[in-house]
Amino acid sequence: MNKHWQTLAERTEGLATNEEIEAALYRLVTEQVLYYSDRKSKRDYQIIAGFERDLKGALSALGIDLHVERALRYACALPRYAKPGSIHTGQTIFALLLRQIYDEAMRQGKDISESGEVVCDLVELEEKYRLLTTRAFPSSKNELREMLRAAKRWGIARISDGSGEDIPETALQGQDFVIIIRPAITVILGEAAISRISALACTVGLPEEVDPDAENADNTLPAPPVPNNTP
Repeated sequence: MNKHWQTLAERTEGLATNEEIEAALYRLVTEQVLYYSDRKSKRDYQIIAGFERDLKGALSALGIDLHVERALRYACALPRYAKPGSIHTGQTIFALLLRQIYDEAMRQGKDISESGEVVCDLVELEEKYRLLTTRAFPSSKNELREMLRAAKRWGIARISDGSGEDIPETALQGQDFVIIIRPAITVILGEAAISRISALACTVGLPEEVDPDAENADNTLPAPPVPNNTP
């Protein structure tokens, strides 16, 4: 495979080395989504997009589909045979809720950035959560923090408090941040998620844990291709 990357690198006439191509592909697989708008991912996205056809073949051999969205400038690695681990119901509901909010914003054409991101504050989030689930919004800061971290790990959301993209310990003490829903959510949570949202709106009293096999069957919430413990 090193020879393969070397051949690709030679075609760039010095614009990318074989090590940079390897590193970009590895990062895509481990992080699942790379956004051009993220400072640390800009270079890797450019490499993936530039070698899309060649890298599709390499990833396909691993059972991973490569999706490059050039208009909104992000690349996504989608495992064809992903089997998620035990995903808490709260994380699944949260992800589906973000997809619903994103779709509504796109239909209405409001609060959408040039990179296709949608801004949502906690007031709107809590209101939409109650409407979707008929349950109270989680009051535990730890639970909310874990849901946010999971959404970030899947590449479907991030938070913004004016200081960066991480989730600071103080961020959940008040309305001092907003949630940024990212465009890859429409790929990570595909068409099957739409029917799940409709069903969820009519469901009360979900079980404590989501059956991993059931989640995998409808491909509603695929886990990252490999374990990623980045907070």
